[in-house]
Amino acid sequence: MPASPPPAGVLIPGHLRLTSAGQRWRLADRHFRISGTWLARGVAPWRWVCALMLCASLPAGSTAVHGTAALRPFPQPAVEGVWKGIARDLTLLAAVLVFCVAVVGMPVGPLVAVLSPILAATGVWVIENRRVLRLSWRCRKDQRHATELLVASGHAGPIVWCDVLSAQDADDAVALGRLWLAHADSAGIALVTSGAAAQVLDPSDAGDFRPVRPGADVPLVLRVPRSATVHVPVV
Repeated sequence: MPASPPPAGVLIPGHLRLTSAGQRWRLADRHFRISGTWLARGVAPWRWVCALMLCASLPAGSTAVHGTAALRPFPQPAVEGVWKGIARDLTLLAAVLVFCVAVVGMPVGPLVAVLSPILAATGVWVIENRRVLRLSWRCRKDQRHATELLVASGHAGPIVWCDVLSAQDADDAVALGRLWLAHADSAGIALVTSGAAAQVLDPSDAGDFRPVRPGADVPLVLRVPRSATVHVPVV
């Protein structure tokens, strides 16, 4: 079985954490201005809705930042966390709807008026993140396979999926990758991520990344911390 999720504070060292709400907002807004759809890049209110929702998922303890670059290491495969979160939110929304209509007796019209902004914001978020959702779904099996390889090799520390957010300055991304990978080595954290994200974090290809499954439609790579003595076979 995979290792238990690491305690708070292990994934992000103190000197790389988000420090303020303003920093969180600038990061979220910049991400959609760089990587969003044409709507996010050109329509400010649309982008602000997306940025507000992203801000809610960027707590200080789970996001590493350096300059204009940021990364989020998740202590579980990203696709499982995303889809479980969607299922949880839909279940909660349905429960609220049933409670308001059946128990409280609230008319459907006012209820729809209240829920419409929530549904509209959710629709905006799905449109802006559809590529990420589709990518995560396509590589879900290889994510699981990477975890199995690491566990079978004897790695007993944290295993995380790393999501790299947009950076205006490529040097910031490289510096952040160097700082966070050094922390991963010292904390015994194994990393699974996409090949594209690995290139952003370590363009020199010196970070010991290895392919999870050569020839995959969505190439994933894994990285064992340099302090570890485990051996992951090349497949």
